[in-house]
Amino acid sequence: MKKMISSILFIITLSVSQGQVDYETQIQTIFNNSCTSCHLYGHNSGLNLTTYATTMSGGNNGLVIAAGDHANSELYNRITLPETANGDMPPTGSLSQSDIDLIAQWIDEGALETPAVDSENLFFSEWAEGTSYNKYIEIYNGTGEEIDLSNYKVSSCANGCDTSGEWDYPDQVVFDAGTMLASGDVFVLTHPSADPSIVDQADDVSFTYMGNGNDAFGLVVSSTGLVIDIVGDMSSNAPDIAWDVAGVTNATKDHTLVRKSSVETGNSDWASSAGTGAANSEWIVHDNETWDYLGSHSQSVDAPVVIFNSVSPVFITDATEIEFTTSITTPVGSVSSAVVKYGTSGQLVNESELYLESGDIWAGTIPTQQGNIVLQMRVYATNSEGVEGQSVIAERMIASSTPSAISDLYLSGNSDEIVTIKGIVTIGGGGLLYPTQTKAYIQDQSGRGMQLFDYELIDDLEKGDEIEAVGYTGYYNTTYQLKDFSYRELSSGNALPDPIVVDPSQANSSEYEGTLVSVTGNVTVVTPVSSDGTNFTIDDVTSVMIWNSTGIDVSSFVVGYRGQFVGVGSQYNDQYQLLVGYQSDITTVVAVDDESTIADRFVLKPAYPNPFNPVTKLSFSISAPSEIRMEIYDVNGKLVELAANGLFQPGFHAIEWNAIELASGMYFVHLIKGTERLTQKVMLLK
Repeated sequence: MKKMISSILFIITLSVSQGQVDYETQIQTIFNNSCTSCHLYGHNSGLNLTTYATTMSGGNNGLVIAAGDHANSELYNRITLPETANGDMPPTGSLSQSDIDLIAQWIDEGALETPAVDSENLFFSEWAEGTSYNKYIEIYNGTGEEIDLSNYKVSSCANGCDTSGEWDYPDQVVFDAGTMLASGDVFVLTHPSADPSIVDQADDVSFTYMGNGNDAFGLVVSSTGLVIDIVGDMSSNAPDIAWDVAGVTNATKDHTLVRKSSVETGNSDWASSAGTGAANSEWIVHDNETWDYLGSHSQSVDAPVVIFNSVSPVFITDATEIEFTTSITTPVGSVSSAVVKYGTSGQLVNESELYLESGDIWAGTIPTQQGNIVLQMRVYATNSEGVEGQSVIAERMIASSTPSAISDLYLSGNSDEIVTIKGIVTIGGGGLLYPTQTKAYIQDQSGRGMQLFDYELIDDLEKGDEIEAVGYTGYYNTTYQLKDFSYRELSSGNALPDPIVVDPSQANSSEYEGTLVSVTGNVTVVTPVSSDGTNFTIDDVTSVMIWNSTGIDVSSFVVGYRGQFVGVGSQYNDQYQLLVGYQSDITTVVAVDDESTIADRFVLKPAYPNPFNPVTKLSFSISAPSEIRMEIYDVNGKLVELAANGLFQPGFHAIEWNAIELASGMYFVHLIKGTERLTQKVMLLK
């Protein structure tokens, strides 16, 4: 096998004067006869070859020699002299026959061979520098053939290149072998925490260095270092904020750049690519957070522009017909027809016609689809000139009308499976368990609960909501989750499922992960968890974790405190704990007849807090299923609140009473079970 070397480029430029033509002829003959895969490059400004295509012509075009460890500094010095004023290289007069022999030797050893790559028509088609992680690079293949991106890489400089003309990070993105890109398709690089609409279109979400407005990024041929396209300048004098593009100030920051459809090849000359105005720029500059064009690129100047406007309903099930609208405009002629093609896994094998609704708005429908899938759809529009344009691929999850039992999901333990679940939210979203992410919990009639996870805060997932959700199963450490989910609320204000009552030692079980559990015991150790929360060891055998983001006042939960804690079970690595989300889920247990209150008695516990403003928790326990009424009266004997009325199961129960509409003063709480009545006084202080 011949050795492949491309680390050093030697340029031999020979003029046709002073007898050098003999050497030129000899070298050209060697290349033509002995090295069919050697590359000859046009010469421009010393070692800058980025704007010239390969050629097999002789004359002043020069021979590029990838010498690698065959480097010969004396020969290098003799053949890289400065250019003359007219752009020609002066004759060196010192290229000897031994130099020719050495070049021939390198050819024989394979030092000049590099993989053939077709760089023409491969370029950056879209560039976004948006808020936070909302940044991406889109690469378009217009070569007419499928290409292997592993022959290319993305190189970068941060805030100007440390050395002009040299990349700070030459291997910023290196593509795996076999990363194939079809002709006419795009490859999108983005950060894993970018907006979901960006991530949905991305092919690679491992690009964690996205840079800022005055960084430079180049699309580079891996074997030769040839830059075939660039955003930004490789000089060491980058602008303070960003580059101007198409006459727009600081356009490479907080903007989206889309390559004009008339551009057919990359351009390593950033000045000419950026242009000075809208007319001579290769880019169209859009406002920040404009992602409508991501996921596809058209090289047809006259193609219609197709953008999805709406897809409804928001939550789609296998019993739901899908309705959508698109905006279709065309630079020439008129829009004559439009169809939507849809399917799964990139196979858009089904088709349905659209109709013109009004103006530029076209509408269409897709019949009911199978549940627990991701439906993909793309609209194709043709104008009166016969030119076709297309939208990006829109994706929607389809829920199943037959939800899975959460207990069955735990049994299977599958990851990356699309499932639908339905149940009651036991701990809501909105940063309750984590200040910047959604970690909510839902429990269904199978008796098990599950975490709902999203990187964004979802404020309208409230405790007591009955919801239906579809998403992907998966694990974060030992926590089983439904992630990347969509949902709809079926009802709100529902009673929570009764918690499973266990003693502290029984709580240490993966059987209770995500499930509503009640534990009663004494605090034996208090452990701050950084500055984010507090872990309470209960009876030295299990833990209750309370995060500061819940807003729960933990000041009274000192060593020796005895209470009933209601929350969801959670396994953190090898440790088990109860996650409590609300102050009302913690009840102080007081002594009765010198024994701790237990759940086998009819007991009305002291309200907490008392006095209160305006919310207090009213807790009680019963020993058997019972019809319970909790009535609250003012000092005049007037019934002001029926706090509870219905059948309750054995165990502890807590009612949260909000007296915001009432005046300050004394109130009487009556707990009624059959002929039994328990009463206590509470004080509202506003």
